[in-house]
Parts: sequence; structure tokens; C-alpha cells
Amino acid sequence: MRPRLWNLGLRFLGDSFRDPAWRDALRRFFVAVADGVPALYATAEVVGDRTYAGQHLAWRSGDKQKQRPYVGRVGLLGLTPKPTWWVWFGGGYLPLVQERLDNAPAAWRVSDSQAGRLVELAPEPTPVEGLGRAWFPRELRQRDGSWGSKPARVRPAIPS
Repeated sequence: MRPRLWNLGLRFLGDSFRDPAWRDALRRFFVAVADGVPALYATAEVVGDRTYAGQHLAWRSGDKQKQRPYVGRVGLLGLTPKPTWWVWFGGGYLPLVQERLDNAPAAWRVSDSQAGRLVELAPEPTPVEGLGRAWFPRELRQRDGSWGSKPARVRPAIPS
């Protein structure tokens, strides 16, 4: 039996992907992995204020961008609180986000893939602070709690 993956995330420096050819290759890779796993939810986040330190990205002090779809004892806690440059939805998330995708802001590009839908919030690689406030409904996003992140009020069923 193939293991199920709930979510996956890609974080990268955006400068390399300003070239449309590299950006298209990254998009194909991102969607192929999300479709192939298959995941419920995948994000591609452009990171800023970091440097490449030989084998990994090094965070500089004061970085406030660190966000990811956390997985807790209850499963996937929900969408990230703030927008990410690309987001892919599959399986159980599609019915939950369909209304928002049908009424997406004009700047968003929504496209179908083999197993889900890709949402590109901006044409160029853009860190979270440049994406604006448009995102998905609050009830789908993980919430901050006094002891860390709390589950979103509405989440998909986790496949077994």
C-alpha cells in the first residue's frame, strides 16, 4: 500500500525563477509532485531575507515569514494563515475551496492539473508580504493559540 501524504511545501529564493523558462520548469515539477503523491494541499513559498549558505537557506534575524501548513495530532491543521505564491489543492480540499476559486481575484491564475487545481497568486515569484491580503476564508486557515497553532474550523477528512 502506498503511503498517503497530506501536504507538501516548497520554499525557495525567488530571484532564480524570475526567468520564465525556469519558472515554467518549477511549476511543472511542483504540480507533477503534488499530483503524483497525491497530496491534499501543497504550497510554494518565495522566501526573502535569506541567503544561500552552501547546502541550505540561512535565515537572517528578525524573519517573520516562516509559515507552513502544520500537521498536529489531529492531522493537517489547515491552510497557512497568510498567502503563499502558489497553492495546489487536491482531493478533499477541492470542495472546500471551490467557491473561492470560482470567485478568485482577477490577479489569481487558477488551472486544473491531473489530480487537483493550482492557484498562482502572482505572475512573478513574490514573497508573502507582497501578495496582499486576498486569501482563503478564515475558517479554512490554521489559527494561532497560546500553545501554538490550532486547527482550522473547517478541514478536509484525512485519507487513511
